[in-house]
Amino acid sequence: MGRWIHAYLIVAGLLLLVTPAAALIPDTVEISTDTEWLTAGSSDTATITVQVENSTSGSTLIGRTTVEFAVDNAFGSITPAVATTDATGMATAVFTPATASGTAPITVTVSYRDEEGALVQTKTVMQQIDHAAPYKIENIWYEPEVTVGGTTDIAVRMVDRYGNPVDNRKIAETVGFMVGSPSGNAAFGGADVDVDACRERHHNTPGRHAAGREHRPGKPARTAA
Repeated sequence: MGRWIHAYLIVAGLLLLVTPAAALIPDTVEISTDTEWLTAGSSDTATITVQVENSTSGSTLIGRTTVEFAVDNAFGSITPAVATTDATGMATAVFTPATASGTAPITVTVSYRDEEGALVQTKTVMQQIDHAAPYKIENIWYEPEVTVGGTTDIAVRMVDRYGNPVDNRKIAETVGFMVGSPSGNAAFGGADVDVDACRERHHNTPGRHAAGREHRPGKPARTAA
């Protein structure tokens, strides 16, 4: 009897030794950027980091998982386009902005395949790109004639050197207004006004004379982008 028990223990021990460890499946993906804002047309870059993890064990020790990076080339480029995770389950790529401002969706696709099938996951991070420095006034809208004692709205649209609208998504730029009239009575209710989210600055000014040319916006004040 003792001999049979001894043999059973040896066989059970062998089974334990040859049983393979369960593979860690990268079923959780996190993506992030190390720079919230970039500037259009600049040499600044952002590092995009992908972290894969096994949700059951909480382990990030999942190496050699394929990660593909993609972005609309109107917003910029990302290098490398394909990477593999290191021993800690991490992969990185570098995004360089083009000349367009806006919000660039950077998407990663994580692929894992074993003998039981394939698992593909996608995640997206939104990279913000601000306009460059204010470059010129693209357009001005206003009523050419104003009744004495009346008012008119003046809308000014500014753009950067690449044609991107100068908006207030990051910092509100300031437009300075000036006005003159033969009598010297024409005036603005405020000479410096911040741009709005519509990439324009609207100003309301009282009419003193009918000539619309007396309502003349000045050069935009330049502030840090």
